[in-house]
Amino acid sequence: MNKTELLNKISEWLNWSNTHDQYDIGLFKIWINFEKFYGDSFRSYSLGGSSEDSYTPTRRLCFDSENQFNAFLRNNSSAYIDYTKQIPALSPFIFDPNPFDILISDLNYHTVFVEVTNIRNFIAHESAEAKKKIRGLPQFKEDYFDDFNKYLKQKKKNSSDTIFSYYVSKIEEMAELISNPIVVSTAVVP
Repeated sequence: MNKTELLNKISEWLNWSNTHDQYDIGLFKIWINFEKFYGDSFRSYSLGGSSEDSYTPTRRLCFDSENQFNAFLRNNSSAYIDYTKQIPALSPFIFDPNPFDILISDLNYHTVFVEVTNIRNFIAHESAEAKKKIRGLPQFKEDYFDDFNKYLKQKKKNSSDTIFSYYVSKIEEMAELISNPIVVSTAVVP
């Protein structure tokens, strides 16, 4: 999935969410599409590909084939690749500069990434483990477990945006930064 496809999916799910007043399902579907974009971008970049914005990261580690890349990610342990865990752990060793660093080192994006991942897991599974992680979010109140839309429709502190619209705008920004990162020079002037 490329950035344009992701942004189209986001637009579709925004419209659906507003029409059906189901922001929990909308955020879940938007995040699932972001995860696909995120994983596809990582795979493409790792194999020498470019984004639709013509960005090609410099690779420190080059793979001979997609099979070799997949074996590296799986570490011969499973058929499933959890990109949300593998990308932060492995991308610093593959790229220089790392196009996924914004999701790791920028506190605002990293916080959104962790929060929405936990919210997505709760919406998908409603498990005790997912509930425990949601309870760890400082802004989350117990009564939101009964109506997650109540939480997502709430206004973000010091903002006119809802929590839902805040998350969606940050997801769009993260997609933009992965597709066309802003590379900041770290050169030190003597």
